[in-house]
Amino acid sequence: MPRVLLAWECGGGRGHVLTLKRVAESLGAPRYIDASLHRMEHADLLSGVCSEVFPGAGYRYDDSERKARGGAPAATFGEFLADLGFRDPAILSERFRWWQDVIKAQRAGLLIGDFSPCAQLAGRSLGIPVVGIGIGYHQPPAHLAEFPVLLPQFSTRVFDEQEMVDAINEAGGPLGIPRITHLAEIHAGADQIICCPDILDPYASERGRPNLPPIAEIPDAVDGPGGDEIFAYFSTTELENENLVEALETLGLPLRIYAAAAPDGVRERLAGADHLTIERAAIPINLVAQRSRVIIYAAQTNTCAMALSAGLVHVAFPQHLEQRFTAFRAREAGVLTELSAHGMSAADIRAAITEAYHARGMRDRAKDLARRLRPQFEGDLNQLIRQRLDDVMMGPQSRT
Repeated sequence: MPRVLLAWECGGGRGHVLTLKRVAESLGAPRYIDASLHRMEHADLLSGVCSEVFPGAGYRYDDSERKARGGAPAATFGEFLADLGFRDPAILSERFRWWQDVIKAQRAGLLIGDFSPCAQLAGRSLGIPVVGIGIGYHQPPAHLAEFPVLLPQFSTRVFDEQEMVDAINEAGGPLGIPRITHLAEIHAGADQIICCPDILDPYASERGRPNLPPIAEIPDAVDGPGGDEIFAYFSTTELENENLVEALETLGLPLRIYAAAAPDGVRERLAGADHLTIERAAIPINLVAQRSRVIIYAAQTNTCAMALSAGLVHVAFPQHLEQRFTAFRAREAGVLTELSAHGMSAADIRAAITEAYHARGMRDRAKDLARRLRPQFEGDLNQLIRQRLDDVMMGPQSRT
């Protein structure tokens, strides 16, 4: 087996690191696997499955130019890339050089990236196979001539994708980065492994191969009615919102919260409410499915997949385009209530959660949807990933 470098350049939350952990587990050869993470909060998840885990290059989100041009929210994945610096040849050149140096230093013969287009381009420039893995939103098909608008209410394009193509080619040319003709080509590689149900994949109709089951842990088949608790999962900055904290603190319904990144004092404050249980560690999904009726979260794709598989009613506070799209798809299916925590009072948030909790029709639809989606959640994901990676490591002849 070649030496493998796992890369993660952008995104928040532990789901990205869990994705790389799945990859490492599927390969089962820790001494041949290294990982470079742009954030190290969850690096311990890779303990025992990697040889070396170290801080890596990442992107700095900067929407100042977007605001200068009117401030319309990102309409496409390409628009989001513009805010990450893909319009600036100097920034791109630095990123490409960094990854080329790391790939050489680690003697990597295979690069596998979760939301890591610069790392993947650097790998291709050095002649090693690269594989993209993750949810559909972060892994658009490389053949797209232009990234599509994902939601009709956010349809204003601020930046020209050709400007980014030109910047990538200008920065990458002297470094041997493959020249591209359209922006989505940054995702080209030996394979692209999408771990996401079709309902949450913006590009499902464009895929050449079936999606794999999601990275998130999936419960046993949903047969029972579920419990009466509300399960709240907050992985990043959600609980920095005072109105949301007050709504949860005064909700009065049985509530269980897992919030690894809660601000100082918030966890202790919430723990004082009689109706509320604070969990210090992640909870097995079978327990969540057995105890819960509703999930409150930000509409992260992997968490949404887990909640869909468990037949839960969703209350979501999406924070950016990926989460808004995920919430939109679950809302279309009739199982999600979407709220804007920053524009609502604590009383309004509390009322909306209470209404969803008592919505019998949503509960029935959620259980039915879980049963219909079940085939997309089944299968040994580690084995399926290993099969795909074996094909890559065996070379092009294995994919003909």
